[in-house]
Amino acid sequence: MKRSIASKLFISITLLIVFIVGISWIIHTQYLEKYYLDNKKEDLYKYGMELKDIYGKSQQDLYNRIEYIEDATSSEVMIFDINGLMEYGPTINRPGMGRNSRLGMMGIFNKRLLSQIIEDEVAFQFYEHPVLSTQFMLYGFRLNPEKILIIQSSVSSISDSVKIAQDFYIYIGIISLIIGTIVAYLLSRAISTPIIRLNNVATEMSKLNFKHKYIVKSNDEIGDLGTTLNYLSEQLDNTITSLNKANKKLKADIEKEKELDNMRKEFISTVSHELKTPIALVSGYAEGLKDNIVDNKEDREFYCEVIMEESNKMKNLVDDLLDISQMESGQFTLNKRLFDLSWLVNKVVDKYRPIFRERDINIKDEIVGNTFNVYGDPERIEQVLINFVNNSINHVDDKKIIQIKVQEFVDKVVVTIFNTGELIPEEEIYKIWDSFYRIDKSRSRKYGGTGLGLSIVSNILKIHNSIFGVNNLEDGVEFWFEIKKSEGEQFSIDNKNH
Repeated sequence: MKRSIASKLFISITLLIVFIVGISWIIHTQYLEKYYLDNKKEDLYKYGMELKDIYGKSQQDLYNRIEYIEDATSSEVMIFDINGLMEYGPTINRPGMGRNSRLGMMGIFNKRLLSQIIEDEVAFQFYEHPVLSTQFMLYGFRLNPEKILIIQSSVSSISDSVKIAQDFYIYIGIISLIIGTIVAYLLSRAISTPIIRLNNVATEMSKLNFKHKYIVKSNDEIGDLGTTLNYLSEQLDNTITSLNKANKKLKADIEKEKELDNMRKEFISTVSHELKTPIALVSGYAEGLKDNIVDNKEDREFYCEVIMEESNKMKNLVDDLLDISQMESGQFTLNKRLFDLSWLVNKVVDKYRPIFRERDINIKDEIVGNTFNVYGDPERIEQVLINFVNNSINHVDDKKIIQIKVQEFVDKVVVTIFNTGELIPEEEIYKIWDSFYRIDKSRSRKYGGTGLGLSIVSNILKIHNSIFGVNNLEDGVEFWFEIKKSEGEQFSIDNKNH
């Protein structure tokens, strides 16, 4: 059975109090009377030696000192001659007693005691009075060859005092036990309560709950421990929080790396597919020309055009790969200058008008204002516009509406390219800017895409410190970007309405 620290402290302190009271009782009963007798004996000896020194000098001083000693020690002082006649004592000058009355000393003090007094000059003895049945303590001193001093004190008075003290000590012991038990309980609670609170905080910490703190109420070791525990809780909370964040970031990086790896694999497959077809066509038509399969000029020109067209596709693919490689390695440089963005937009739209007409696409170009001077690389911004327009053409639906809008603000110009069509899944809207990424791989192959166009756009706009993004609208998708009228701040991607 588990015992609390409060109960252990209470039992320990109570047992200590019982032990102390018990030891005190044993000492009191076994040694108190002996202690009193020893002290009484020392007092009688001291006073006897004092009277021995005074005897023979001044009789009045001697009697005065004897009266003082008898009152102080509750004893009787007697002086006898060697024959047992009392010279001074309590019976002298009392009615019916003469000064030289014989008391029968030899009956009270045996010969052995007298011999010891005569021989050693000091003797001690306990005796019981034959009439009173009371025990006395005697000290005998030889004052001179003819005189003997006897100091007599009752031992019964000491025994009675000791018995009264022992009886009183029983009450003191009971009261001490009661008070000690109460104090033990209060003390055990006072010591155990903060320890229990510390344990509760430590238990919550073991459950990774660091909200509970120890309230420091004392400036002692427990208070210091509570302060240290609170500091440890805070440090663990910060460390575990940091580790969780790092773990989440690591997982995200691992997932990102997996996605990139999958995209690279898909890219290799796509590039192989894209290169395989033109290479096969170029090889086939070149062999046809070599073997003189065609005889007329018109067919030879057709073969040459196919070879040139497929070669150009391969060249564009290689150029895109080189551009991305340079951008991601930081080796790509821009030729920035002021240019008219409205002129550049119109140039791109005019370039694609035959395709719009061929595919029956309704192009709506809203260029608010006339001239929009911006700061950037016009060749690369044209590449951005071309990729956005190509993307819109490839993904426009049966409504066949593409809208291009240019708006001027205080320090920037915003270009938006909208096309009606299928919306981009929300979980993939941030991935479209990644290299090699394609939402619908079969659809991308249908349109001849390799997943590099938007990645190139992203890198170009980042180098321009431009903000850009994509929005899913009610009936289509809108891509947009901003370009500063002067050198701008760091880029960001925003997929919300600008």
